[in-house]
Amino acid sequence: MGAFKPKPSTIHYVYNLRDVSRVFLGISLGEKFGMFNQEQVIKLWLHEAERVFGDRLLESDLEPFNGIISEVLKTQFKQS
Repeated sequence: MGAFKPKPSTIHYVYNLRDVSRVFLGISLGEKFGMFNQEQVIKLWLHEAERVFGDRLLESDLEPFNGIISEVLKTQFKQS
């Protein structure tokens, strides 16, 4: 996410390992509700990534963020 560096207009673009751990915590809570299907886990990862990282972004940065998410889905999860 090198494109989303903090600037004076986007000072809230500060990310750390706590944010990454929130994504994994959300995924791990899915097991509590019986999420064992691969497709469900991928959807849960997508939801958590958008919740933790996407909710902070300005409207102008949502399109590049969605492009990065789409690329990760294609390359890492073989999904579209």
